[in-house]
Amino acid sequence: MIKNRLCLFCIILLIFSAGFLLADDSGDEAPSQTSLYGNSEKGRMIYQKEQDDFFVLSASDGAVKNYADFADKRLVFKEMDEKSRLVHEVFWDENLSEIIQENTYSYKEDSVYPYQKTRNLIKEKKLYEISCNDKGLTLEEKIYSLAEKKSDKTDGESEEDKKADGEADEKSTEASAEKKLLSTQRYKYDSKSRLVFSELVEEPETPEGKPLTVKIDYKYGKYENPDVYKYENKVLIEKTVYESETVYYQSMYFGSFEVKSKFENGTKKEELYIVNGKVQRRRVL
Repeated sequence: MIKNRLCLFCIILLIFSAGFLLADDSGDEAPSQTSLYGNSEKGRMIYQKEQDDFFVLSASDGAVKNYADFADKRLVFKEMDEKSRLVHEVFWDENLSEIIQENTYSYKEDSVYPYQKTRNLIKEKKLYEISCNDKGLTLEEKIYSLAEKKSDKTDGESEEDKKADGEADEKSTEASAEKKLLSTQRYKYDSKSRLVFSELVEEPETPEGKPLTVKIDYKYGKYENPDVYKYENKVLIEKTVYESETVYYQSMYFGSFEVKSKFENGTKKEELYIVNGKVQRRRVL
């Protein structure tokens, strides 16, 4: 599949290249950007000397359909829909030998923001599935590990029969991705699109284990920054409370032990060590 896509993309590049006209976009000076135009200027290749970028555009009726970017020695192929919205991305490694990442984007009607996104990190064997609201903000992100699941298609078949069929390995197995959920993260926003809640659930590594749940509440008051309360399995482990726009207190909890720090303009000024609600030590910085 990957080899077929790479071959298809090379063919597309060759089609774009055929018959392109050279154009210098920089006037009489040494060209900083050179363009190649296709028939009716519906296709365009651009090379930018200063950034050492090279990319390809194909267009129909003024709408960009495909985009290939060679910036940073990496090839990225981008596919647009009829409304010029990004729907598909494919990333190759520096040697153009294999695809390392693939992203997809799905939209509702005329929205400019995708309501669903996927990010497949092929080398890391991880898949991200992301749901968004109508403003493009993430509502839920699920991370899966991917493993190859092989099913034998030639059970009961002799080795001679397999050899007669050609390459036995290719004909006797079928690889497919088996997803295992690693974590789920959810987000909530207020009417001003400010983050007010997040929850991360990490799945246990073994069937006997228990999931780890981390919740964070963001409470907005009269200051720009919110007070933040962080819980791990329903136990408060950290909080940040603002006294003014530039002064806040950060507390970290370890059972009955608390470390409370005072910050001014982002700089720690004081640290308190508290046990069972009583200050045991004060350190001024």
